[in-house]
Amino acid sequence: MSTPSDFTIEGYSASMRDDNLGARTIEEYAGIVKRGLAAADPMTYIKSIVNAGSRMMPIAAFQRWAIYTGDAPLAAALAAYKKQLRHRIPPSKDRQPYSPEEMKRMSAGVGAAGRDLPERFALKMLLGTGARSSDICSGITREVLQLAQRNNGVAEIRTKGQRLRKINFSPFASDIKALLAAPGWEYLYELLAPATDTRECSNKRGYRILDLRFKNLCKRCKVTPPWITHRCRHTVASMVYGKTHDLMATRNWFGWASTQTAERYSHGAKFDEIDKDVAGILPHFDEPKKPKGKKR
Repeated sequence: MSTPSDFTIEGYSASMRDDNLGARTIEEYAGIVKRGLAAADPMTYIKSIVNAGSRMMPIAAFQRWAIYTGDAPLAAALAAYKKQLRHRIPPSKDRQPYSPEEMKRMSAGVGAAGRDLPERFALKMLLGTGARSSDICSGITREVLQLAQRNNGVAEIRTKGQRLRKINFSPFASDIKALLAAPGWEYLYELLAPATDTRECSNKRGYRILDLRFKNLCKRCKVTPPWITHRCRHTVASMVYGKTHDLMATRNWFGWASTQTAERYSHGAKFDEIDKDVAGILPHFDEPKKPKGKKR
């Protein structure tokens, strides 16, 4: 029979690696659990956090701890508290979708907000797919774009937690052709932040540059604040769900982690069908006009 001393933070972290959680998430969860176990008990520690919205991550961390240790009473207490807490947390401003008019203005203003092709392409991906900034900078690679070209525009990118999301790159075909013509890059962030020495530094600078260009786009288009890239994800999710009226289909379209019920019904949500349904509601990006001149 297992005792509390049999369970360690190292073992807990290893169990999350087995579930393919990202390194940053594992580090944060392990730190939360370590602090919570040092307190009187996990529930007391969670309830002592002043901001109610900030309690959701500790709840998620301890839910995984309860699974790892087999602590059923703790799991039940966490589930009940999480349900109670959700009704008391008002919707955050950074989760509110942009309006259709704002999305239309932003899609038309991408050309002026991005300084070069990689920046404009990254902004189009934000608005047109709802992908995270990290998914765009690190998940889009030369290999992914080459695969999309060979596979009628469809390819998978690796997202947060090492999951795969299928994306239709067809609307960005001309941009992809030009990007692949540029030599010496593997990840998109290397094109967004080329003047760096290390992969980690370039990665982080790529996120910051995309964030700055997005804020510039919002300012130019007079979009209501906050100017947060993650709002695009909520916006596109709302658009897709509003079109399909199928939560499972929306989850599969985004490649999100599914619940047990979602896993049972996921076979019914086909990417091709959903992609066809939502094609008309996502932002449309006009191709840049070529300068007029005499033919030689």
